Amino acid sequence: MANILFDDLTKILRDRDIPFDRDAIRSALNDPESQTAIREWMEEYLGPDTLLTKDEAALYATLSKSGEAERLAAQDLSSIQGLNDTEIQDAIEELKRSTAAIEKQSEALKSQQNAMSALVKNEKRTRQSRTQTSNSQLKKWNAQKGHVSKAIEELSQSLAYQSADLEQQRKASEASVKQTVDDILRSDDKLLASLQKLASDLDPIQSDDDKAISRIKDLCARLIKHTVEGIRTKLDRIYLHALQNSARSEEPDSQETTDLQEELESLYSEILPVAQMSAEQQFLQPALKAIAAADGQGQERAAIAVEYVCRPSNISTQS
Repeated sequence: MANILFDDLTKILRDRDIPFDRDAIRSALNDPESQTAIREWMEEYLGPDTLLTKDEAALYATLSKSGEAERLAAQDLSSIQGLNDTEIQDAIEELKRSTAAIEKQSEALKSQQNAMSALVKNEKRTRQSRTQTSNSQLKKWNAQKGHVSKAIEELSQSLAYQSADLEQQRKASEASVKQTVDDILRSDDKLLASLQKLASDLDPIQSDDDKAISRIKDLCARLIKHTVEGIRTKLDRIYLHALQNSARSEEPDSQETTDLQEELESLYSEILPVAQMSAEQQFLQPALKAIAAADGQGQERAAIAVEYVCRPSNISTQS
C-alpha cells in the first residue's frame, strides 16, 4: 500500500515539475499514522475535481510567470456575463466540428506518412536488392574470369608440352623420313628399270609381282603417314603460338580461339586425302602404269592394285 501511494504521489509531483524529497516522502509513508493522513489528503486534494491537469498546470505556470494570473485574480469577475446553454451548445458543436476536421486531417497526414514510409522502405529494399544483385554478379564474373584464366593457362601448358613432344618426334623422324624417301626413290628407279622385264612374267598368282605391289603400297603408306604427321605438327605449332598470344592479351577472345580450333580440325580432315593424292600421282600410279604397260595381260591386275591402294580406308589402316 505504501509503495502504491509513494508511486502515485511522486508521479503527480514529477509531472507538474514540483520538487520533492523522495526519502522524506518514503519515511512519512512508512509510519502508519502518517500514511493514513497522507492517503486522506491525497483523496481530498489530489483528485480529478481539485487537481489541475498537466495542460492546466502548464497554462497556470505560464500565466503566473507573465503576471497575468495575479491580474486576473484582482479583477471583479461578477460583471462578466456567463454563457447561456445555447451558446455553450454552439461552442461545443463548433469544437466537435473542429475536432472532427483536425482528426480527419490527422488521418490524412497519417495515411500520407504511412505511404511515404512504405515508399521509403520499398526504395530501400529495391536499392539493397540491386546492390546485392550487382555484388553477386560481380563475384560471379570474377569467379568465371578466374576459371577461364586458369583453364587457358592449363591448356597453354598442355599444348606447350605436346608441342615439345611433337617437335622431338619430328626431329627424330625427320632423318628417317628423308632416308625413307630416298629409299623409295631408289627403289622406284630400280622398279621402273625392271618393269619391262617383270611385265613379261606378270601373272595373277605370281608371288614376285605381289611382293612388288605390296612393297609399293607399303612405301606409299609410310610416305603418306610421315607427310601427314609433319603437316599436323606444323599446324599444332601455329595453333599453340596463337593461343599463347591470346592468353597474354588483356581480354582473351574465347570465340577467336574456338574458331581457330574448328578451322584446324577442318584442316586435319583434309591433310590425309591431299597427301594420298600426291603420293599416288608422283609414285604409285606411274609405277603401276609402267607394270601394266609392259604386258597387256597385267593391265587388269595393275588396275585392281591401283583401286585397292587408292582406298582411304586402306591407307588409314596402314598409317
